[in-house]
Amino acid sequence: SGLAIAFFEHGEHLDMTKFENACLGCYHAFAGLFSGGPQHSPTTPSGKLFLLGHGGFVLVVLAAFTANTVYFLVEHSIEAESGDLDSFLRAGNKICLAPGFATSLQQIFPRIKNLAAQ
Repeated sequence: SGLAIAFFEHGEHLDMTKFENACLGCYHAFAGLFSGGPQHSPTTPSGKLFLLGHGGFVLVVLAAFTANTVYFLVEHSIEAESGDLDSFLRAGNKICLAPGFATSLQQIFPRIKNLAAQ
């Protein structure tokens, strides 16, 4: 994406060589990725459109990184022995239900009334 930034914003730094402009574009791309937002202000319409796409990409990458980090931190606390809700309920475990979802789930699993955490 740094090369695309350099390509779309080629007229921004006229005193720079193509290599220097490409390096600066890569710097802006990585700085934007690591900070979670854009690090430059594009001047061309194509550069502005690319910045929107790059921002969406950064959003997806950071969301995936956050989800993987959370999973890594809590994977040891997840019980693997309960395969389905019925066996989970038979073991005497309590579950937390959203108020709107409780009625529908209680119709499918009648024993939830006694085991649902309030």
